[in-house]
Amino acid sequence: MSDEKYDTPDKAEHAFYRAFENRHLQEMMGVWDVDDENIVCVHPMSEELTGEGSISESWERIFTHAPKMKIRFDTRHRTVGRSLVIHIVHESFYLEGDDDPHPPVVATNVYRLTGDGWRMILHHASPTPKSAAAEKKQAGEPKTLH
Repeated sequence: MSDEKYDTPDKAEHAFYRAFENRHLQEMMGVWDVDDENIVCVHPMSEELTGEGSISESWERIFTHAPKMKIRFDTRHRTVGRSLVIHIVHESFYLEGDDDPHPPVVATNVYRLTGDGWRMILHHASPTPKSAAAEKKQAGEPKTLH
């Protein structure tokens, strides 16, 4: 757990993306509410991961194997409660050496107010319809389903 006490969900979110971009596992897991065994992470096109161990292992694999990148996120929607906040964001990934971003990923980030400040309890990322359609086309699937 991080010693950092995020006093707003926005600060926790910025820390999440900073840790992601810098590939820093300890900082990444410091954003999560690791005291809750029911935290959930779903990476694009992947299965649901629950609990600190499986989530930490997944980020370690990503940080070990992913190329260097810049990440920009744009908050599209916010649902704000007293102790629970939901952000819908579009994530844009710029791989090292690329001028243009890859198709955006849409993510749902959920934060809960804990005794240690705001912590992430859910990150669910999925390809946007545009990027999913491009993947299907590359796989040779028909463009029209009906």
